[in-house]
Amino acid sequence: MPVVSEIRKQGRSVEVEFDDGSILRCDRSFSLASSLAVGQAIDGAILGRLSEQALRHDASTSAKRWLSARPRSRVDIARRLNRRGIPETIVEETLAEMERRGLLNDRAYARLWADGRTLSRPRSSRMVRSELIAQGVDSALATEAVEEIDDNANALTLARKRARHFQGEYAVYQRRTSAALIRRGFSHEIVRSAMQTAWDERDDD
Repeated sequence: MPVVSEIRKQGRSVEVEFDDGSILRCDRSFSLASSLAVGQAIDGAILGRLSEQALRHDASTSAKRWLSARPRSRVDIARRLNRRGIPETIVEETLAEMERRGLLNDRAYARLWADGRTLSRPRSSRMVRSELIAQGVDSALATEAVEEIDDNANALTLARKRARHFQGEYAVYQRRTSAALIRRGFSHEIVRSAMQTAWDERDDD
């Protein structure tokens, strides 16, 4: 039977090495790891089950920790677990459990992302949709999330901010503001209208 030859702890990780060269890696919060001691012999079948339990615990603990920091998409969590070397079957089981418990919800995540963009960094619905798809959100959910984004209103908000404090001729304002709004995904037509409206309001003031 494998015998524990060394136990190493670093940060959140624990590595239990056995005399046959095998290593059990787990999160420090995995309670069964604390019961192991150097010199202890463990049946191979039990060690196999222990290793699988450690992987499941690590996957669940890591996913919860990432989601507690900020909302994330299903694909983002899956990628992070894959990079930790978690087997695909355990990854899928972990994600399904997170969804059942309401901790992982791509529809809610997509709406939150879209709302955040509108409030803090306005950009076109097309660009926000592309951002969501790039993060692994289903295209239908991404489309649904941006349905209430008003491109005209967002473009006008940005144009007003630039016009309000701009010192110079309209031609310079137009060139700089046009480039900035187009980079945020707004169409040329929406950009032209927003810039003219914002400039006219500035003159009225």
